[in-house]
Amino acid sequence: MTKMDDIKDWDWVVDGVSFMKAAITHVEQKRRESAIQGGSFLNDQGKHTYVKFRWEGDDLVIDNTNVCHCGSLHTPSLAVHTKLALKMGWLRKIDTGLILGPNLQQEFMGDQIPNMRTHSDWKDITDKDGNPVFWTTSRVEDYMELSMSCGWRFTNLSVAFRSVVGEPTQSLHVYSDVAGSSIVGNRVTDLLREIQYKREGRGTMYFEPLHIPIHVSW
Repeated sequence: MTKMDDIKDWDWVVDGVSFMKAAITHVEQKRRESAIQGGSFLNDQGKHTYVKFRWEGDDLVIDNTNVCHCGSLHTPSLAVHTKLALKMGWLRKIDTGLILGPNLQQEFMGDQIPNMRTHSDWKDITDKDGNPVFWTTSRVEDYMELSMSCGWRFTNLSVAFRSVVGEPTQSLHVYSDVAGSSIVGNRVTDLLREIQYKREGRGTMYFEPLHIPIHVSW
């Protein structure tokens, strides 16, 4: 499980792609830390016992072509908080409930839709009536769960990320009494300069208005 507190101080989390890379890095580190010496991440048939990710450009793909289908208790699982899934466009709310959003694409291996009723081992998640489904949401824990019986593609990560954290460009007002006052709007203020900056994690900006060195950090 990855929480925002786990990665919020990572300076290189600046957009949706780096956010997902940070989350995956954290998950991978926890998985390796929990492994026992001499352990394996493959089962006896050589199938992955963990969620396998790969990148195709800026698209994040969950690759389940070689995943272990070991029943509902042992098959790898992936759950995302519903609120985040809605903001990122992985889910969409309609009058009758929730449907998959435009930024989450379902991909079947070899264009063959598996029949999870006949392949019981592939039945890793179910709906409220116990029927096998490819995805579902849990009202109790408020999570979206994705089945490992197909592949998943997360798209438009950086654009969608702005709905979570806001626009990457903001205005920074620098005030100082070392220069003369000026009129801003309908009031007189000691505004020295207005800067449009792109939010790129924590860092430092240096500029020199009117030959007066000003050092701004955030």
